[in-house]
Amino acid sequence: MRGGLLKEIWRALRSNPLSLTGFAIIMALVIAAVAAPYVAPYDPLATRPLERLGGLSPAHPLGTDQLGRDILSRLLYGAQISLRIAVIVALLAGSTGTLIGILCGYFGGRIDNLLMRVTDIFMAFPQLILAMAISSALGPSLENVVIAISMTEWTFFARLARSRAIAIREETYVEAARAMGAGRWRILLRHVLPLSLSHDFKIIYVRA
Repeated sequence: MRGGLLKEIWRALRSNPLSLTGFAIIMALVIAAVAAPYVAPYDPLATRPLERLGGLSPAHPLGTDQLGRDILSRLLYGAQISLRIAVIVALLAGSTGTLIGILCGYFGGRIDNLLMRVTDIFMAFPQLILAMAISSALGPSLENVVIAISMTEWTFFARLARSRAIAIREETYVEAARAMGAGRWRILLRHVLPLSLSHDFKIIYVRA
């Protein structure tokens, strides 16, 4: 199943040169970020006062900053941190939002109304400003940045998973399982949850 999905994605990319070019650029950036300790020409924190504000040169392809630090090296290490945050946030916010959305969509009622109103409150504020406010309240650290962004990102996955769960619970095979005496939790665990996760994990992957 996984191999078939990868083949389908590769076939779609090959049929669209623009998408293939974009994918190649993204993969090159990801590889460069992961391999930053090996490909960065300098220590990103090393200062060289005599080389400050240097222009483009073979030694410093992107120049140096006001402290003489190599900009290319700092970009590579910065991309590594950004990539790490993106992956953790996608997994944390994706899993939390997906679980909340599935429960809301399947059970409905007061739980659905309460949690969806909570998502409306979060979505009423600009995401970036809300994340900055939460991060400032928690304090300056990488972990708090991840928590702040996750707290503003989970609503997207919750809405998506909720709509998917509502569609699945009305399917014929779910009605058949209910008619055969299957309980609500059995239907949730055996039918709604696996199908919702298989769809939402693709979105989490793309979102990351």
